[in-house]
Amino acid sequence: MSNSIEPIAKRLRDILLNEFGGNQSAFSKAIGMSQPSVSRVINGDRPVSQRIIDGVCKKLGYSADWFINGKGAKKVKGADVKLVTELSMLRTEYNILLNRVERLEARMKAYEERG
Repeated sequence: MSNSIEPIAKRLRDILLNEFGGNQSAFSKAIGMSQPSVSRVINGDRPVSQRIIDGVCKKLGYSADWFINGKGAKKVKGADVKLVTELSMLRTEYNILLNRVERLEARMKAYEERG
């Protein structure tokens, strides 16, 4: 799981540097998180939480697809930012869950074949 977290943490660091000049306090305040919590994620001590993903996407206007998967447009523009972000997050969460189900099914099949 840590392999999938590292790219998200890198994008988080990129946002921190590019939009906030590396100022973790300002960044933390903008996404509604404590500075120590954000620091732990950026330093790799903790995985990126759903709360950070929500803050970056909903409050800063980043695309959930870009932030989580590194695909698509970086920012969502226009008046429907919140709706587009929520739909994108739902689609991404669906894909993550679908992937987990497929892996579980493959493991079950392998287990059944061992008999």
